[in-house]
Amino acid sequence: MPELPVVIALTVLLAASVAIDVRHYRIPNWLSLGGCLVALAMHFALAGVDGLLAAGGGLLIMLLCTLPFFALAWLGGGDVKLIAAVGAFVTMDLALPVLFGIFGAGLITALVALARQGVLVRALKRYWAMLSLAGVARGRAYIGPTAAEQITVPYAIAIALGTVAVLILLSPGR
Repeated sequence: MPELPVVIALTVLLAASVAIDVRHYRIPNWLSLGGCLVALAMHFALAGVDGLLAAGGGLLIMLLCTLPFFALAWLGGGDVKLIAAVGAFVTMDLALPVLFGIFGAGLITALVALARQGVLVRALKRYWAMLSLAGVARGRAYIGPTAAEQITVPYAIAIALGTVAVLILLSPGR
């Protein structure tokens, strides 16, 4: 578990990211990259070279795991950089659990957004049809989304929710 000053700095980064992403649908480079530098500096100050290496490892794990999603245009560049900054804060010890928490929160926020648009059932039926066709054809089957199903969700919300949920679940004394 990260030390309290690290958790506070991470919380400030996540809160600022959510506020900006909800309003502007983007996460500025200065915020993500500044978060990376703060996390690396804090871990170095708290644990020396070992802390710096652990934070750098967390940053690299999160970055390398999310780059394919950026290449597929499933995540934006700002999202990838923010997730990498989160990795620097949580270090390589918690990088993968936090990443799974972020992806789980992303799924939940997408489902909620589809429900709010009134197209959740239609989207789920489309996915069921794709799975059925793929099973019958023993291959890939793709049915594109309708215009109503193409939603934009500020992903900083999922990043914050997933990160906080995992840190709470893994906190000692819970």
